[in-house]
Amino acid sequence: MQLRSYGEKYNVGILAVFMDAKDYQQLIKDDVSKLKLALDDVIVTEIWPAMYDLVSTSDLYFFVTKVLDLDTTTKVNNFGKR
Repeated sequence: MQLRSYGEKYNVGILAVFMDAKDYQQLIKDDVSKLKLALDDVIVTEIWPAMYDLVSTSDLYFFVTKVLDLDTTTKVNNFGKR
């Protein structure tokens, strides 16, 4: 409950990441570059959602088409894929 109060007070989102204790120890003590985690190896749970302000449709359209240069549905659908 304290995490939710913190998130609400400071308008931040909070995620909990559950992982194997051995992986966690390597993450905090050892060389992180050797740690190989996949989404299948962890569970991510949202404790408190991030707060945000609504954006007008015209501002969103400008950002997507002009800033991100995503001017086709194919570009939008492939955005973020490697």
